[in-house]
Amino acid sequence: MGATSRRDQGGRRSLGCSRLTESAVPTRLAFDQHDSRNLSLTGDHMERSLLDAESSWVNGYPNARIFLHWAGSDESKWQNLVGLEVIHDRLGRGTVVSLRPLEISFYDDEKPSRKFTAGTFRNQIELPDVPIVVRKDKEGYREARESDAEHVRAYQEAEQERVRLEEQRKEEAQSREDFARLKSGFLARSFRDDNPASPLYRILILMRDKQPISEYDIQWLEDKKLHGVLALYHEFDYELTHNAWSGARASGAWRRYGSPERALRLSEPPTSEPQAAQAALLRSRVASLADLRNWNKAAELAERVRKLQPDTWGTWLVLGRVKAGLGQHEESQSCFDRAEQLGANSAVIDRTRRSDLKRSPQSERAITAGFLLARDPNRYRWAKAYAGEKHS
Repeated sequence: MGATSRRDQGGRRSLGCSRLTESAVPTRLAFDQHDSRNLSLTGDHMERSLLDAESSWVNGYPNARIFLHWAGSDESKWQNLVGLEVIHDRLGRGTVVSLRPLEISFYDDEKPSRKFTAGTFRNQIELPDVPIVVRKDKEGYREARESDAEHVRAYQEAEQERVRLEEQRKEEAQSREDFARLKSGFLARSFRDDNPASPLYRILILMRDKQPISEYDIQWLEDKKLHGVLALYHEFDYELTHNAWSGARASGAWRRYGSPERALRLSEPPTSEPQAAQAALLRSRVASLADLRNWNKAAELAERVRKLQPDTWGTWLVLGRVKAGLGQHEESQSCFDRAEQLGANSAVIDRTRRSDLKRSPQSERAITAGFLLARDPNRYRWAKAYAGEKHS
């Protein structure tokens, strides 16, 4: 039950099946610096290849890696290496003649053999993955094989995890680049989170693929004030479905994004739409004209809105803006009061009035501010900043 032995041209004995494959993983023999008799095997090249547990055996005999687990520090077991071929970094191939002292006969060396001690041996020698013949302790070798298989499996799992993590890192890097491109293309560069786990990345992928997004996603975009993204989404939906409500949402989002001109392009209501939908589009159109301070055109359309939906607070909100823009402050106040009676939030009304006041010409700001402070100095205390302005 031994591996076939042969003699080389110099008559020295070496083992058959001296290598498994071209990619066989060599095991190294390292010599302790304090005691040349204390030898240990370390599979320091193991991390360079993904090993197959079955490659630990050749022709039914265990190889050098299993020998590592079996022999340990038992010097008597290391005697099995006598007669085995090794490779020296400088002297090349040779055969272990004895271990005490360490004596190796190198095939291409002029000397019959060389002896090594801890004081003179500073290199390492490789032990090719060859079958090692051991005639005793079969049970020990069976346990060694199991131990070796466990080590190989652990290495394989670690290597697979390393590959998985590396692929994950690459995918994350690619996702971050893709996310950045999508944010730029969908008017969301102000959103600072570049983590692909962000809901925005998923939403933008759906939009890129022309897929619908959920009401939850729309609300999330509203909460994050990503008005450009919402405008593009609703505009696409409007162009696809010609649904007036989508047009109104797109127009409103463009206004909040700061593009009333684009909002105007989407807010011309088709006469075939239901009355409520026409009113929604018209309200958005009036608001866009108010943003552009085109008060006369806004006033004309505002009256159409009032006729279509006189009992909606949004109607009276845009009417109040138009009246204020025309300098009709008492009528404007009546419109805002009516909007509040119909359910408009007072904070929304005040924010709208403050925004319009801030954008109005300097010559008008002091007049409007004076009217508001006379009406309710506590509610409109923010108008004090404009009350003292004079036309230059």
